[in-house]
Order: sequence, then structure tokens, then C-alpha cells
Amino acid sequence: MELKDISRVGLGGCELPEDQEKANALIDYAISRGINFFDQGWGYGGEEHKSEKILGNYLEKNPKVRDNILICDKFPMIEDIFNKFGGNNEEAFNKMFEEQLSVLKTNYIDVYMLHALDDSKYMNEKLYCEVIKWMLKLKQEGKIKHIGFSAHIDLYKLNYYLDLFSEKFGKEVDVAMLTYNIFSGSDWVNKETGINVWPNPGVKGFELCKKKGYTTISMMPLESGRALKVSHDKTFTDWCYKYVADNTFIDSTLSGTSRIEHLDQVLENIKPVVTYKKLKEKKEKEAK
Repeated sequence: MELKDISRVGLGGCELPEDQEKANALIDYAISRGINFFDQGWGYGGEEHKSEKILGNYLEKNPKVRDNILICDKFPMIEDIFNKFGGNNEEAFNKMFEEQLSVLKTNYIDVYMLHALDDSKYMNEKLYCEVIKWMLKLKQEGKIKHIGFSAHIDLYKLNYYLDLFSEKFGKEVDVAMLTYNIFSGSDWVNKETGINVWPNPGVKGFELCKKKGYTTISMMPLESGRALKVSHDKTFTDWCYKYVADNTFIDSTLSGTSRIEHLDQVLENIKPVVTYKKLKEKKEKEAK
């Protein structure tokens, strides 16, 4: 499957059901509704490889599905994990990556990302570039198809990293996963509700990424559930999803859920925007 065919909604791996049968049912349902993008991470599910194993078990049982979906996984930029595998060197990196392939029951990953830029003092510009250089070798070997990054950063830092990656690697880094929700940059939320929100680059950040040729993915439409501290009312959560869906610079929005009815809610609120986007593209083509 090509990245250009990414579904408008993706299934996040953080909240997959722990019960394998329930997880299988959720994944089956997601695929039946047109979702083809599945996001994963080393520590998703609360422990090493927990969520990756659940998806891997599903793929082992349903091998024909693999080439019809896109798997996104992330290189864990965590000092303790680096030390466990032998430090900052390609031998250690390879061991970490091969372990992820093994639990996912696949021989390639569609999108492989630097995980959470700037989330740790251990991370730095030099390390990012070393890891990306190593990722380029994986790409040449066919073990990954696209290189990207995820981040909870503001517009200023996003612009800095986009320029850095462009200068060092041209267009080789081409996928960005960024926080985006109705609380974007809102001091009011912090003061009035006490909710601590992740920084994010807003609409301009996604527009900047698109201008540089990136595939863009938004995460945390409910700010990791913090939106529910404002209201549990379905109308409010519908509004949260529609707010994200209205950003036409986003290619796919992640939904982290363990329940089919929640996934239905997300798909229902994204659907009108998908239709609008297709009509807009059609009109632009006709105008040329």
C-alpha cells in the first residue's frame, strides 16, 4: 500500500484492548470501515511491545491483510532502552529495530519515526541526525518505506526541525505526526480548567509541513482524554473531532480507542470533511 492512499482516520495503538479477541474485532471493524493506517510505539499499552504484540498477533492470524495496510512504528528515543541494547551505535539500533519487526510479525514497516522530538533531555540534534542516517540504510534495504517524526512542539520548534531535516537529508524525512486539538495553544484551558495541554504548532504548522511535501498526521484530538474533563457530552466531543477534521492540511487523524462505538463517532465526524475535500480537489482539477 502506498502512503498517498492513507485513510483519513488512523487507529492509534495506545488504547488497543488487552484482550486479543477484542482487539482482533476492533481491528477487523476498523479495516471494514476503510481504515488502513495503524500507529504503534515501543511502550504503547503501558509496557514494552505490549500493543505491538497485539497487532502482530492479529497479522499472524490474518497475513493477507499486511500489504493492504500501513503500519507506523517509532524508534524509542529513551536512554534506558539505548543502554539496554548497548548504547548509541548502529549495532544497538539494529537490535532494537529487529525486535520490533519480530513482535509485529512483519519484515518491513511502512513509516518509521523518531519518537517525540524534544520530550527528553537525552535527545539532541546530533542524535536525531545519527538515527536518521541509520534509518536511511534501513530504507535502502527495503525494511522501512518512509522516515518521519512525531512531536509535541510549537510552531517555532517545528520550523527549526523541518529546516534541519531538509538541510541534512533533503526530502528523505517526509512524514510528520503532530499534536492538534481545540486546546491548541490555549492559556484559557490551563487557567479555567487546570488541564495541562501539550504544545502544538496549530494550523500553520500543518500547512508548513504540506508545503515541504510531508504527509501529515494529527494526534490527540481529545488531548489524551483531557477534553473529557471539560465535558463528557457527546456534542462536545463531536465538536472536538470536527475541529480537527476542518484542518484540510491534515492527511490522517489518529483515534486512540478500545471501543467500536467510539471509532464510529470519529468516523461520523470526519466523513463530511472527507466529502468536502474530495469535492474541492475535483473542482480544482476541473479548473485547470
